[in-house]
Order: sequence, then structure tokens, then C-alpha cells
Amino acid sequence: MKLFVVSPDCASKDQCLQINGMGWGLLEQDVSLDFSSSEQSDFICVSYSWGRGRSPSPIHPPYVVSDRTLPVLVTTIAQRPTCRKIWIDALCVPPPSQPDLRSATLESMGFIYSRAAEVIVVLTPQALPVLEQVRRSSSPLPRAHLDILEAEDWVTRAWTYQEAVNAHRLAITCADSPPGVLVDSMRFFSSLGHALSLLTPENRKRYPRLNGFEDLMADCAVAGYLERSALQVMSIMDVRTQTWPNDHFYAMMGAISTEPARAVERKSPCEAFMALCERKGDYSFVFSSAGRDERAGMRWRPKEEDELKPIIKLSSWGERLRGQAFKGYPYKRREALDDVSDLANHPPPPPDGYQPSFTSPDSINTSDQVPVPWSKRLRSSGSQRGLRGQAALGGKTKQLPSPRMTNPSSNDNIGSSSSSGGSKSKTQPTQSFRDRVMQPPRRTSPRFTVPGNPARQPNQKKRSVAPFFKRIEAAFQDKPLKPNDTSEPSNKTQRPTLSPSPDPDELIRQLQDHYLQTASSLHTHATSQLSRAHSLLSKKLADSVTSPDEAFLAETEAHVKKLATPLDKFTIRSQQRGADGTIRTEQDTVGELLARAEAQVKEFETQLSVFWQEWAIAEGEVKSALKEILARGSGEKDTGGEEEEIIRRFREVVERVIGQAEEEAVVLGEEAVGLMKMIEKDFRKATLPDLHTFFQSIDEP
Repeated sequence: MKLFVVSPDCASKDQCLQINGMGWGLLEQDVSLDFSSSEQSDFICVSYSWGRGRSPSPIHPPYVVSDRTLPVLVTTIAQRPTCRKIWIDALCVPPPSQPDLRSATLESMGFIYSRAAEVIVVLTPQALPVLEQVRRSSSPLPRAHLDILEAEDWVTRAWTYQEAVNAHRLAITCADSPPGVLVDSMRFFSSLGHALSLLTPENRKRYPRLNGFEDLMADCAVAGYLERSALQVMSIMDVRTQTWPNDHFYAMMGAISTEPARAVERKSPCEAFMALCERKGDYSFVFSSAGRDERAGMRWRPKEEDELKPIIKLSSWGERLRGQAFKGYPYKRREALDDVSDLANHPPPPPDGYQPSFTSPDSINTSDQVPVPWSKRLRSSGSQRGLRGQAALGGKTKQLPSPRMTNPSSNDNIGSSSSSGGSKSKTQPTQSFRDRVMQPPRRTSPRFTVPGNPARQPNQKKRSVAPFFKRIEAAFQDKPLKPNDTSEPSNKTQRPTLSPSPDPDELIRQLQDHYLQTASSLHTHATSQLSRAHSLLSKKLADSVTSPDEAFLAETEAHVKKLATPLDKFTIRSQQRGADGTIRTEQDTVGELLARAEAQVKEFETQLSVFWQEWAIAEGEVKSALKEILARGSGEKDTGGEEEEIIRRFREVVERVIGQAEEEAVVLGEEAVGLMKMIEKDFRKATLPDLHTFFQSIDEP
């Protein structure tokens, strides 16, 4: 396979990038095509989101790439200064001018990332505080850091999913980060998963992207144990985004297979995806909403469309599916569903000599992997103590014994006794109540009668229900039942009423009496145990309440009573210094202060209304004076000195009215300012201290 990497050892120096004084260019990398092996190459892959910004490609100038490509490459070189081969998609994927080579590379993305020695995830520079927190402490991330990760586009891109799940080693950093800020993925997932597990369901709705990130965490944790089916990958990619429609299928191909592109005729991305699934024997892609093929014998197969939308959501960690109702119709005394394709016989496809191995390696290092039940249930949040049958963070899995453990020597007939010779049985592990009751007896005869081989010989003992009740009694007495203690009771202990009787009614009556007696004893025992547990719990609660706790309860009750008081009944105490210099203490309720403030406001409004009335009177006098001037000017000619006298008088009246208005406005303004100062003084010296004391008393424990 022809693969290019960015390296300072490139032969051509024409199109090189100058980074830290070195020229980095494209170098052809030899990668083993034996994709069934787990051997890794000596190059590093970079996983990042392109964003919206674009800039000319430094390697292929006619085309554009993300403006984050160069900063991401510089950050990767700074974090891994000894690495001399780096694969980054914007520079290493062939340009559109080479369509065959470009399609082959895009179809081999899963192969490339699975062969890389390490995959480094480069987030945006805003994620630097989050990574610093994860490096310093193992505590869960705060809300502010969750908001930063929620804004990361890397979580929702289609390409980044297959880049993460195919990585043998995954590390996380951010652009423009100082050297050394590189966090292991499991440590990062553990801190994030712990923080998500502490959120309430209402708060988790604020982080829809991080909820998808949790699924990615589970898939990365179980990548060494489980393979992903086509339907699982379709369900995951349905909520992720991509720039070009074809990237949707290329990303799904990389997520379900780590084989390189086949040297065959190029097909559309959708057809290549379905062909890859068929070569694997995975036909779960038929559960899509796409139309069906019209060719004979192929009507079960979806058509080639831009997207294969899944009709059901199937997760790789085994989340329960929810049912959905479909319409149907009666058909030959049965029911059939609408819009269901009929199956038809079709000759099998010709054998394909190219049969890759899609199984995971037999030898898996469990020290750095986590089983799937732990990953989803604990949300990668770590464990303070070991879990039965599962591994804690970084631990190894253990093969624990089955809860049903029987003595190997009990393979004899049911009638054999444990005291009949042989070696002494080993100590059996502690059994639970359910195991002690529901452990079935060993059978020595076939379940069904076969001709020529009767189920019971004539001289064989008849079975009874005594062993079952014996196990019930042993369970409630907290005694482990011996594996070989499932035989019939001996002649000394066996009650004649428990053996089958020729009269079935008598046997049923005896069985009912025995059952009622056992049920009564069970109920009595359970009632006594509940009473004992209730008394012990009450005693522990009474002993745990000490004098400080009683004081705290009393103080809390006083606070509750204070909070139950109406607001207008709260008393506010204040100290004011009088004109003679003496300090006087005033004590008023909130209702009195509000009433006083309302009275002052009403007084101020009254003064304003008087002012506006006087203003209206002055305005009327001015209007009447103007009318008088106009009337005289229109009725007399050549008045001479009289006209000048009227104008002079008019000016005097206007100036007098304006002066009075200004004086009244100044007086009212001073009164308003004084009233506002008084209100502010009362608020600062009386209301604020008491409110501060009130809220401080609420915050006290």
C-alpha cells in the first residue's frame, strides 16, 4: 500500500514546511499489508477536527485545508520531539487530482490508524485548563470544564470516532500547549466519566455532546475485546457530522474493519461499505430505512444512497433496545407486517479467495484494557474496591468459580450417601440463599421415557418432594447444603406421608398440610427477623445522635421558624448619630419602613403635583399676555410708544414667571435630593446591616 507521512527525512526539499528550524515534507512509508497481524509501524497519527477556517495547503497549493492543520502539527512535534514520522490527513491524503489513490487511502483509514504506534488527539486551545486539571488530580472535572468539553467539535465528528477506536495507544493534548501536557486517554476518560456520573438527569441534558462522548469512551475501552457490527457503527455515525457525504461511509468502513483497500474496481462509497460488510459475513446493514434493490434475489439489499439511516439503535456495550409497533394485516390465519420484502431463493455468490481475518488477537493484555460491563456501568470513573467477577481500573480480570459448586464425588446415583467410603470432601464455598434453595438435585435417569430404555427401573426408589423442603429449611437456618445431600431421606427419618400414595387425594392433602406448615414457619421467621432489624436500626439511630447533633437540630429548627416569619414582620435594628452627637438605636419592622417610604413618596408626588399646577397657571398667564399683545397690534395703527411699553411689560411678566418657576424647581429639586439621601441613609444604615445579618444566619450550618 502506498502511504505518505510527514517527516524531516523527505528527499524533495521543494515543498517543505519549516518547523523549529527543520524542513518537514512528504515521505513514502512502507507499511506491511499483513493486516491480520498486530505489528505496529513507527509513525504517529493525529486526530483533530478541521473546524470552519480554511487556508491554502502548503503541500498541495491548489487545494485548501483546515487552518488548524499547521498548529496541530507543530503541537504534535513538540509533544513527541523524537518522532520523525507523522501521519495527518490534511497533508498525507492524496489530493482530488489523484482520485484512485485518494479513494484507496480513505477506505484504508481504519488500517492506517490501527498500524500507528500512537494516536494523539489534539483539541482546541480552550481545553488546556481541562488537561491541566486531569494531570494534577484524579478528582472529577468541575462544571466549567464540562462546558469547555461540550464546545469541542472533536466529539461529534465522524472521522474522529474511527480514529479513536482503532488506536492501540491514545493520548490527548490541545493546540498551542506547552511540552508535557499530554494526558493518557484512560485517565482522561476516568475523570470525565466520574464527573458525568455525578450529574443529575436534568443537568445531563445540558451536555448532549458529552453523552455521545461517553459512548466513545465505552467503545474505546472494549475495542480489544469486541468487534463492532455494521448496525452498531451505523447507529453511532447517525448522530455524528461530516463535511462531505462520502466521508460518512469512509468513516464507517474504518470503524468496522482494519484491512487496507482492495485493488479492485472502484465502487461508490455506499457500495464499498456494503461489500465490505458482506465479505465479513455481517449483514446487519439491512436494518436501514433506505429503499431496496429491485434486482431478482437482491430485494433484501438496500439501495445505494447518501446515508444508510438505521431503523433501530444498537450500541456496542449492550444497551437494551426499545420495541416499536408496526402495522400489519391478517394473512392465512396469521398476521403479516406491511412493507416487508418477500424472501426468494438465490444461488450463492462465487467463493472469494480473499478472506481476511477479522478476529482480534488471541493474546490480549488485560492490564491496560477494561471489560465492557465495567466501562458502561461505572462510566470509566474508577473503583475504590475490587468488584466480584470484573476488573477495577488497571486491574486484571479473574475467573471466579460458578455460584453452583458441587462436589465431584456426587456424580453417583441419587441414593448414594456421603458417608459411604471415599475421600473426604473439600470445604464448599459459602452459598447464597437463592443458591441454597434453587439448586436442582442431580439426575441419574433420563428426563423422558425412551423406548427400550425406561426412565425408572422396577427396583428403583420413587421420588418425593422431601428434598426440596429440606433445602428450604437448610436455607433459612443459614447452613450450606452439601452437594450430595439431595438424596431421599433414610428409612429412619422419612415420613410415610411424603412418599407417593395410591390415593392421589390423600397425597395432595398431605402435601397441602406440609406446605401450609412450612409457609407459616417461613412467615414467622421472616417477621421476627424484620422486627429484630427494625429494633437494631432504631437503636443505632438513637445512639448516633449526640449532643452536638441535638444542638444543631435545635438551631436548624430556630432558623426554619425564622424563615417562616412573614417578611413585613422582620425587625431591623439600626444606630444613628443625632445632631447633638449622641447615638440612638432604632428598631423598626420591614413593614413600618415600607410604610414610611411610601408616605415619603406620596408627599413628594403631592409637591410635584402642586408644582405642575403652578406651572400651568404661569403658562396660562403667558398665553393671555400674548393674546392681549396680538389683539392690540391688530386693532391700532402707529401706536408708537404704547407698543414698546406693552412689549416691555410682556418681557417683565415672562421673566418674573420664569424666575418663579426656576426658584420653585430648585426648591423641589433640593427637597427631592434630600428625600433621596434620607432614603439611601436609612437603607444603608438600617436595611442593609439587618439583611446582611439575616442572610448570614441562613448560611450558617
